[in-house]
Amino acid sequence: MIQLGEWAGVPFDPEMPEPSTRTMFPEELVELASSRLLDVGSHSLTHPILPTIPSDSVQVEVRRSKSELEDIIGKPVSKFSYPDGATSRAVQAEVRSAGYMCACSSQPGLAGKRSGLFALPRIWPLNRNGEQFERWIRTWANG
Repeated sequence: MIQLGEWAGVPFDPEMPEPSTRTMFPEELVELASSRLLDVGSHSLTHPILPTIPSDSVQVEVRRSKSELEDIIGKPVSKFSYPDGATSRAVQAEVRSAGYMCACSSQPGLAGKRSGLFALPRIWPLNRNGEQFERWIRTWANG
């Protein structure tokens, strides 16, 4: 990786995680949140499998992730995505109680009239560059 970085002119920083595995920086979240094409939603504080942890921990994960993300982007966060798509009725009730409007599971599919707002299916984007991803998002936004 060091040699590849040198070849590409990217300095190696052992403290910096690989781009594909690191979390976003606050300024990246702010930029993303400014887009009119998508919403920034919460995904928990520490990424636990929510149905497997105590209910008071679920509450902390769901509520603090919402408030901290709102502090960063400066606008309300109303959508949630369950870590690993794992959910239960109790987890969904906590997400609803925390003030989210809806939440995504990991079940593939398109949301419809019969989809539960707190267990929405989702579509999975393929690995695309920025321009391809924008075109792909626009087809869904206009479709």
